[in-house]
Amino acid sequence: AFVVSTDAFNSISDYEIILPPDIPRVEISVDFTKENIKTLMNIKKDTCAYLVNFSETMARESNTRLSQLGVNHINF
Repeated sequence: AFVVSTDAFNSISDYEIILPPDIPRVEISVDFTKENIKTLMNIKKDTCAYLVNFSETMARESNTRLSQLGVNHINF
């Protein structure tokens, strides 16, 4: 069985190509809680901050997700 995050792949199509189709798979997802977002929203506009993740791709995806959730006032 595989427990995977799509963040581990460069493209969603890699997920289908690399993992055997006949093996059970569970896709994991990491989400920001409402409390996390509330904390981030209290940070002053134009604050510079490091956004750190396991890879550059995952950091970019986290940044994109935060922006979608309205956290776009912090310079990551």
